[in-house]
Amino acid sequence: MEMMIGSTKIQLVHGDIAAAKVDFVIDDVGPQYKGGYFGENTKLERTYQDALQRALDGGQRSVAFPSIATGPGGFAIDEAALVALNTMVRFCREHPQALDEVQIVLESEADFTAYAARFDEVVQTMLG
Repeated sequence: MEMMIGSTKIQLVHGDIAAAKVDFVIDDVGPQYKGGYFGENTKLERTYQDALQRALDGGQRSVAFPSIATGPGGFAIDEAALVALNTMVRFCREHPQALDEVQIVLESEADFTAYAARFDEVVQTMLG
């Protein structure tokens, strides 16, 4: 699955992140989920924004992410997917020529399916 935001392709990939064919793999430490009462979504959004900004500042043209904070961080995959995708789309709109490609690489079929459902939602909501 993929969508274009300006000249940037945002793509869901099912596979191993170590095999991603990109300039930069970002596997950042995300926030710990504590019931949603401590600004966890905002913290996760900042994690993605900061990582994308670091890639931009470093001159990277293509980046890959795993699903940050959904393992030991405790985020529900569904909620984390929505935060990740919305943040990536917004960043690419704000920096239309910055990146050629952003991949979200998901190892499990269940994670891929959860992201795919949110992917369609983000496309309809943010892109009309």
